[in-house]
Amino acid sequence: MTKKILTALLLVGAIPIAIGLTMALTKEEDNVPPEVQGVDTGVYNETVSPTFNEGTALLNGEGFTSGTAISADGTYVLEVTDDNGNATSKEFAIDQTAPGKPAVEEVDDQTDTIAGSAEADSKVKVWSDDELLAAGNTDADGSFRLPIAPQSAGSTVFIAAIDLAGNQSDRTAAEVRDVTAPNAPEVDAVTDKTATISGNAETGAAIQVYAGDDKLGETASNVNGIFVLKISQQASGTELAVLAIDAAGNRSEAQTVKVTSSGPASNPNGENQPAIETTYINDILVVNKKYALPPSYAPGINPTAQSALDGMIADAGKAGHELNVISSYRSYSYQEDLYNRYVSSHGEEQAKRFAALPGHSEHQTGLTFDLGGTENEGDWLSGSFGDTPAGKWLAANAHQYGFIVRYPKGKEAITGYIYEPWHFRYLGVEAATKVYHSGLTLEEYLGISGG
Repeated sequence: MTKKILTALLLVGAIPIAIGLTMALTKEEDNVPPEVQGVDTGVYNETVSPTFNEGTALLNGEGFTSGTAISADGTYVLEVTDDNGNATSKEFAIDQTAPGKPAVEEVDDQTDTIAGSAEADSKVKVWSDDELLAAGNTDADGSFRLPIAPQSAGSTVFIAAIDLAGNQSDRTAAEVRDVTAPNAPEVDAVTDKTATISGNAETGAAIQVYAGDDKLGETASNVNGIFVLKISQQASGTELAVLAIDAAGNRSEAQTVKVTSSGPASNPNGENQPAIETTYINDILVVNKKYALPPSYAPGINPTAQSALDGMIADAGKAGHELNVISSYRSYSYQEDLYNRYVSSHGEEQAKRFAALPGHSEHQTGLTFDLGGTENEGDWLSGSFGDTPAGKWLAANAHQYGFIVRYPKGKEAITGYIYEPWHFRYLGVEAATKVYHSGLTLEEYLGISGG
């Protein structure tokens, strides 16, 4: 009996001992560190609010309460420790300050590498308007070199730095300088009877003409690249140098033109061709598809016609119609090139309706001007120009200044050319007024064939 009771007591006493051992073992096995949310190791460009599920925390060695906002720029160490000594540590930084604007080396229209400096170890991006041209990183010293496609002169590229936190600097604007010289001008033939020199060059370029060291003159090419410069007549065999200087001061190679004799032209076999004579009817120089000018005829812009044009443009402006001269004098060789381009792009049949063969262009007389209004440049060299206020004013008033609309509407079968309300021929006030009031084309008025 005593032995049974003792055994029972021992068994009952073992229960709390087993429970204690289980609890001890459970406590030793709790090695899970606290969970921290709202922040991780890294760099932030905004306020962070770390939270943790247990334990106590120190932020840079100072007590920290879960959920507290951290907004000041700086570097931080957050250590969270639970009751069992398990710990979680987060090292992070807050950087809400954008880098300074990058410093950029000069950019020109031949630059293929953007170089400069910015915040060390930052990303650098290069844009043209909204197009991304390049992206890369600075080195430890803050230097960068990024390849780009050369940009057009006068355009602007923009460069910005983005730091590790994602803060972007203000953009540095770099204007693309023009360092590319213009092409050498294309120059029309010059004879010993030529009082002008003409051709094509970069739009707005200054055109200079030299005979040896003697500067014969200077002018500027217009919006279409055409230039005409009055010069003194030069002896046959004289070599003229023509060069273009753009707005940035870049100088082209000189185009050399040799002054030729104004004698009769020869055919490709070297035999003399019959000389082409100018035709005057009732003291009016006639040029159309039937009547031609010789290749050597190169008077330049007629001064009297130019003076009348200036007066007409001034009075049109007073009436509220601003006019531009689109085209004026054209040499034989220039018209030849122009006609061939039109044939290439439109076909010969169509080209003949609006473009003259060389020698048959009224522009070679120096008495003809193509005009356009500034209301809408889309109406330039178009039949719609006749319906604009400027076109209507010119049609009604040009004769008072000595000009006629040379190719009226509905007269293609007579003139050989489509309606060209922009094409004005100078006849002098008396003749132009008579033609205007007659309601006839010039061919009809003079009783000659046109087309």
